[in-house]
Amino acid sequence: MQISGKGWKGIGIWALIIAGTLFCAFKPVNTSIFGAYRYSLPCPDCPGVESTITIECTTPCTSGKYFQRDDPSNTMTGEGTQEFNGTWKIMPHGLLIDSTQTVIALTDTEKHSPPVYYLFTKDYNLELLDKNKNRLPTQFRQVFKKLNQ
Repeated sequence: MQISGKGWKGIGIWALIIAGTLFCAFKPVNTSIFGAYRYSLPCPDCPGVESTITIECTTPCTSGKYFQRDDPSNTMTGEGTQEFNGTWKIMPHGLLIDSTQTVIALTDTEKHSPPVYYLFTKDYNLELLDKNKNRLPTQFRQVFKKLNQ
């Protein structure tokens, strides 16, 4: 018995469709991560520092590029402004605070510094975590609020 090439192509297409469906069903895709976030960092001898993080996604939205700008509020000239950029990715489930929350790692590609971890909160904000991916004590928490929600 000989199976024609058409028969195998049809089976292959169905296998791809089924595999794609299963992949999408189990792969976390969170397109609401992309966007801009802002936090005003208190400063004892100045009005504060406005810090903005912009997250860009690839498809699916599990990684991409980020840009961060820290702008002192007390200068109109931009003096003291710092800019960072690099890549971000969603951390594997084994490293999450719990299985319902998402942790992302931001890595500065220019400075080659260790990643900085953020919790993507249920209210669509980013909360800075420590280097072990734990929440900071309440008095030190930094929550970047999503802009244009």
